[in-house]
Amino acid sequence: MYVIPKSPVGMVLTAAAVVFAISPEARKFTRRMAVKGLAGVLSAVDQLKASSSAAQGQWKQLLSEAKQADSEQQLCDHSPSFYDSEIEPVPFAAEMKNPSPAVNVLNDDYLKKQYAEFEKHP
Repeated sequence: MYVIPKSPVGMVLTAAAVVFAISPEARKFTRRMAVKGLAGVLSAVDQLKASSSAAQGQWKQLLSEAKQADSEQQLCDHSPSFYDSEIEPVPFAAEMKNPSPAVNVLNDDYLKKQYAEFEKHP
């Protein structure tokens, strides 16, 4: 019982099997290309491993420097430098010279007034 390939992929695979079965040059060429392809993949994996280990080493060094800087800062500085305890707090309303009243922006009269001012200044 023979199996006849019906799809284009089946025909290509059948033709490739026949060529490989008959031609020693095709087998040598395919083997050579497979070895070169596998060598390329292994080389890429080695490069990826080397770059990831280098990045990991740099990350560890950065973390250790940050921890060291943080511990040195904690030893040297016990109070925040931006807080002055000698200044008395001033109420917010006293700082404002002209406080504006609250405006309801959804008020129809307010919107009409704003629209009229907008039309005056094109």
